Amino acid sequence: MKFSIGKFFAWILVGFLLLGLLGFGITDVLVGRNSNTIAKVGKSKISAQEFVMSLQQELRFYSQQLGKDISIDEAKSLGIPQVVLGKLINGKILESSLKRIGLSRGDLAVSEVILKDRTFHDLSGTFSKDIYKSAISRAGLKLNEYEDLIRNELSSSLLLGVEESSQTRNPFIVNLLAKYILERRSGLAFTLDLSDTKSSYPIDTSEQKGFYQNNLESFRVPETSEISYAILTVKDMAEKIEIQDGEITQFYENNISNIEREAAYNVDRIIFKLEAEALNSLKRITIGQTSFDALGQEKELSPEDLNLGFLRINEFEEGVREQIESSEKGDIIGPLKSGLGYAIYRVNDFQPAFKPTIEELRDNIATKLSYEKSYEKIDNIINDANEEIAAGANFEDLKKLGPFQQKELNYNSTATLPSYLENPEFKRFLSSLKGYPSDILRLPNGSIITAKLENIRDSYIPEFDEIKDKIFDQLSLERINQKLRTISESTQSDFATSSLSATPKLEGFKEEIFNDIDRSFSNSTLTSEIVENVFKIEKKYGFYSNIVDGKLTLFQLTDILEFDETSELTKSILLKIQENLRSQIQNDIRYYFLNSLRDNVEIDINSVAIDNILSRF
Repeated sequence: MKFSIGKFFAWILVGFLLLGLLGFGITDVLVGRNSNTIAKVGKSKISAQEFVMSLQQELRFYSQQLGKDISIDEAKSLGIPQVVLGKLINGKILESSLKRIGLSRGDLAVSEVILKDRTFHDLSGTFSKDIYKSAISRAGLKLNEYEDLIRNELSSSLLLGVEESSQTRNPFIVNLLAKYILERRSGLAFTLDLSDTKSSYPIDTSEQKGFYQNNLESFRVPETSEISYAILTVKDMAEKIEIQDGEITQFYENNISNIEREAAYNVDRIIFKLEAEALNSLKRITIGQTSFDALGQEKELSPEDLNLGFLRINEFEEGVREQIESSEKGDIIGPLKSGLGYAIYRVNDFQPAFKPTIEELRDNIATKLSYEKSYEKIDNIINDANEEIAAGANFEDLKKLGPFQQKELNYNSTATLPSYLENPEFKRFLSSLKGYPSDILRLPNGSIITAKLENIRDSYIPEFDEIKDKIFDQLSLERINQKLRTISESTQSDFATSSLSATPKLEGFKEEIFNDIDRSFSNSTLTSEIVENVFKIEKKYGFYSNIVDGKLTLFQLTDILEFDETSELTKSILLKIQENLRSQIQNDIRYYFLNSLRDNVEIDINSVAIDNILSRF
């Protein structure tokens, strides 16, 4: 089996260094309706409703676990929609395979899973039917739908059953990953920016012309299509739509129960059989003899065993609620008598109640409703616009149907399209244009566009006078960069020959101190590329030099801080790495197995429908 260490590093870094990004906001309640099929897996279909519901559940899970809301754009940047789509496709493949071979788990196995799931337990640790029904309802599922999902998952686990790899118990791999994640570095960054000194370099015309003649092909402009187009955007249409107060009130009343959120507390809990034992443990924490995490380890409890997640106040036992409500982040509360014994709680985080008034949401609701109506109006315009185009209408004629904007575009193989047009389908659309308005194309963001080819300009090399300023900038920048390379080398030499207490004087340099940066760090001085190379410096007081566009960044490493294996934080992270490593290896095995099943299944994904759904979040 091939294990992708790079993929695992990326996963670990997202998991530990970007923790807190995952969640969702009010937009999940404001999703528009869409009944399109987003994918076909063999004979099975994945509906837009399935995709939206699964995406909302995935985002809701992270929101409840982390207590932080994010935008859909942030979720997209982390690949959450792709993960959801992949799970749905894999589920359909497995479902088909299970039916084909007649493999299924019975009711007893399903009930055992549900009864053991701590999500459905009350604080005494006993399964609660009320909590179970409430949780499933909040997830937007019926009980039989959820139980069928569990049945399919259990059946799939039989099909996907794999041996735990011995590599997941290899302490060398775990320590290597921990070192990679937890290593910190400190140093000095010296920057010298000469990019604004181009005019101080005398470059005569003959030298510029010589450079031009020697590099003619590098200045060639590819064959270029001159295109005109008319576009109707969802935003422009929405701005023309008026939403009445009654519509806003009705939407608020219909949806406020889904929008508002009670206050929630993220807590850890340790249960003791005897009150004296609980009191003694609390005293040890108070005087600094131990910590809450260390107590958990004494009882062989993992961080997951300790943590109850985010709970609303009425989900705590009655005797605990008053102290939890009056607590602050970091407080340790107890001992408090519970159904299981005497409990000590640690308050990790607090999520305030979110109960917005109609006035607070008025603008958001109005925007939501206007965008919904905009989509509907644009849907109705498409056929009318195509009929007008077929009858010989020009772009100006289309403005009677809606607020179309006329624009122009020069497109060739090196051109950069506007972000709203940057997608493969639009590029294929451009290659098919003729000298008359095309049929309407719907863009992934919901906008519609028609275009025509005005002219094709042959590939050519511009005359010297057209690009002489560009040539001057290029030549002067080369001289600046060469000067900076010389300065970098001489500066490093000065440091090498001076004592540590006598730092060389650096004329014109800006100096910054960076302490304990990790691999995820970046800012305007230390870009992610520079940081990556800083972690490649082999020893203290070594250098990394970076010269880009007339700016020198010279970094001197002053300290390397490796992780402390004895700290409670490190032990917790090592355990988490161990679990994630095992999970990743098993997922890789399952990935190859599922791919083998895919060989016999035709998969068709409607990316436009998916983009349309995501644009409405």
